[in-house]
Amino acid sequence: MNRSTEREKSDTLPNTGSREALALDRVTVSFTVGGDRIVALDDVSFGVGHGGFLSVLGPSGCGKSTTLRLIADLLRPEEGELNVLGDSPGTARAHRRVGFVFQDATLLPWRRVIDNVLLPTQVGPSRVRGKLGMSPDEALAVVGLTSFAQAYPSQLSGGMRQRVAIARALVTKPDILLMDEPFGALDELTRDRLNVQLLDIWQASKTTIVFVTHSIPEAVFLGQRVILMSSRPGRVRATVEVPLPYPRELSLRDSPQFTGIVAQLRRLLTEEEL
Repeated sequence: MNRSTEREKSDTLPNTGSREALALDRVTVSFTVGGDRIVALDDVSFGVGHGGFLSVLGPSGCGKSTTLRLIADLLRPEEGELNVLGDSPGTARAHRRVGFVFQDATLLPWRRVIDNVLLPTQVGPSRVRGKLGMSPDEALAVVGLTSFAQAYPSQLSGGMRQRVAIARALVTKPDILLMDEPFGALDELTRDRLNVQLLDIWQASKTTIVFVTHSIPEAVFLGQRVILMSSRPGRVRATVEVPLPYPRELSLRDSPQFTGIVAQLRRLLTEEEL
């Protein structure tokens, strides 16, 4: 992907506007396991501006994935309210305004790359079938896989399969993109490369992104802000701003400002474990 154009742009953050794309207000979620009530999220509140990039960080079992599933209308809150693009999560989902990228690319092995990207337009309610925000070719161009449109998933590397999953999420041009540890299973070099490419995609698409990760450096490198969640029951323990300019290069990770923010978050996580 060509980054020269991005480097020529201003180092300012994308305009997030005055209204929030996403807001959770005192949300609580619980599950019943073996007759016992398990609280997954407790009184969680936060917001994300339009076009913003929020990283969500925390230990296993703190409710990070549960939070994404609430936004995507795959779960309902027990208490509290969610506002997604000025409406309910169900309305946003019905109009295909929210995309979801999971840790596993979950591509259909018998379909070529181009056909996997088309899948969201071929399933779901008839009123939204065929809805294209961008053509499959455009989506593949955004993730740098134009020449692999006719390949099968088995012919791709793990990182390339994840890029196909991102293209599939982008084809309906969602206003919000939810990403649940999409690079967690990849090797470090591939993960670093995809971090940089994801920022290119974000700046090109102006999509609001909520990115869940276990990696402190990844959370800081990607996000404008990092929300740190506590162990179960999941609560927002801290919100840390990341005032680093975009576009971001991997060399940024060697800077004192970057390492200072990473150290701050690591300290908070260590305190959480004590």
